[in-house]
Amino acid sequence: MKLLKTKLTASFLSAALCSASLYLGYTSTAYGDGYYGTATLTLQGLIDLAKNPDHGVAHNLKGSFSGITYINHHSPAYNQWLGGGTNYWGSAVSFLLLGQSIYGGHDRIFVPLPYDPELLAIPLTNTENPKVRAYLLPEINYIAQIHMAESVPSLSYKIFRGTFTHPNTNGLTVTSGASPRSAYLEFNFGYNQKISDNEGFKSLTLLNNDNYRIFVDKGATAGTFKYQGNTIYVSMPGMSNEAMAYLTININSDLKLARVCQISNVVNSDFNVVMGRENEIIKESQLTFSCSGKTGLPVYISASPIEGHVNSADPTKLMLSSLDNVKETKLPWVIGRPFINGSNSSISCNEAGANDLLKFNSTDLQLPFNMTTGDTYNMGIKWAICSKEDVPAGKYRGKAIVSIFTKV
Repeated sequence: MKLLKTKLTASFLSAALCSASLYLGYTSTAYGDGYYGTATLTLQGLIDLAKNPDHGVAHNLKGSFSGITYINHHSPAYNQWLGGGTNYWGSAVSFLLLGQSIYGGHDRIFVPLPYDPELLAIPLTNTENPKVRAYLLPEINYIAQIHMAESVPSLSYKIFRGTFTHPNTNGLTVTSGASPRSAYLEFNFGYNQKISDNEGFKSLTLLNNDNYRIFVDKGATAGTFKYQGNTIYVSMPGMSNEAMAYLTININSDLKLARVCQISNVVNSDFNVVMGRENEIIKESQLTFSCSGKTGLPVYISASPIEGHVNSADPTKLMLSSLDNVKETKLPWVIGRPFINGSNSSISCNEAGANDLLKFNSTDLQLPFNMTTGDTYNMGIKWAICSKEDVPAGKYRGKAIVSIFTKV
């Protein structure tokens, strides 16, 4: 007898949302031998303008890295091209920088945050309303390492930990640069660090931050917010081309600007089921909500996973994660069908892919009514927890956030 234990936790938010597809991109360019690849930072989150209506207060977003996030033991560390043996690190050469060029410069990427000019931000322009902007603080953590010369023990191994756009506090000095606003982004050793020709190595690792801060202009509206500046580089320069090492950074996200509504009476948001010989278990959630905003607007619902993952071929399937520390290729899944109370609703596992099911990739699904400000609505979601005979017995779990909203 197959024993399959699954748990589905669904947290519900009722919101009047302003849908915004927000992403940053980079232009194509030619890369040299010191190019290590592209690191992509993907941001996810809900910008809740009701909870935080002050446009001068940050909204915190979650992020995750993919791609190439390190420069691994690049040699030489500096390479004083003038020759002459042991010398000193030149004051004009940064050790670490983030900017529009591998050699520095930031005027076409970063701007002072309007609400705090001491902070540098990446401006995002609303392509449908260019007067409206959002501002992302690229607070990426890093670990930078350098070993000046293997043959000279006194040129020791050093490690620096910090966050881009924050002053460094562990030994690096600020590079003045052409623009005073570059001060938090370029660091070097000044004249107090000896170097040796054509020796040593340096490494860099980019690390995810717990939260990334984003600000929006007052009166932010729906639309696509896009980075329209130059390619973003993170680099470890040197005095010669051989000593140059760098990555490009691509940042993308799919965010919603939200004005969260009141929600109450959530029933059955957490299910624990044991599946035996049957391969389908049906459950139902209930909730009550009311939205503010303009009367007569259509109402939408969307879902996104916080545990488990979206099926790449069918976004109506939330694939559950194994809790047995086993990498499974055959997994159980969940599908969900929202309905307004008073309407007939059913669901079965063989309906996966149907147009009226939730899509767990944050795609909007329109509900069959328009909102009236102040009215209260009762809504349910039918869930089908599904499996197949070849799914291994074990414990599985998935969690999803469900959002209800009207577009402004």
